[in-house]
Amino acid sequence: METFYSIIYVKTNSITDEHLAVGLFLGGGEGPFFYLSDKRLKLLKYSVHKNTFLALQRHLKSLKQKIDNYRKSNNELMLFNPHYSQEEFARLSKVTKGAIKYSVPVSVNEWLNEAFYEQFVQKVLGEKIIKSSRNRPVFQFKWKAFYQSNRFLEWDREIP
Repeated sequence: METFYSIIYVKTNSITDEHLAVGLFLGGGEGPFFYLSDKRLKLLKYSVHKNTFLALQRHLKSLKQKIDNYRKSNNELMLFNPHYSQEEFARLSKVTKGAIKYSVPVSVNEWLNEAFYEQFVQKVLGEKIIKSSRNRPVFQFKWKAFYQSNRFLEWDREIP
């Protein structure tokens, strides 16, 4: 299956027909990849009504989660039965009633892997992909480490 990409646009103003590119979808090769720009979503937050933004964000985040789950569950390559294709993007556009537009998929003459995905996002959207781990320590462990630290060894009680 050939590698293709589609840019995800959000319609910010219906009167002037303005669009803002907020994400990028790459399909083919080693599976679908989906990138959502946090900076552009913050810009969108201040451009549209709060309820509209929440609905758009909810739709985009669920699409990203669905694609990530698809990548994790299917380890084999889907060469002959692509799950995300031009017809799927047309259906998604109809579901959102034109608020989110997916560009026509464009073929790329390159094998899609993680390195190519990161380079392509940087070239098209101008942003580096930052991988963050959301593992935060539990509050009890942080508190125990804080009050048992060396900071409190020199304190004396002054109780009569």
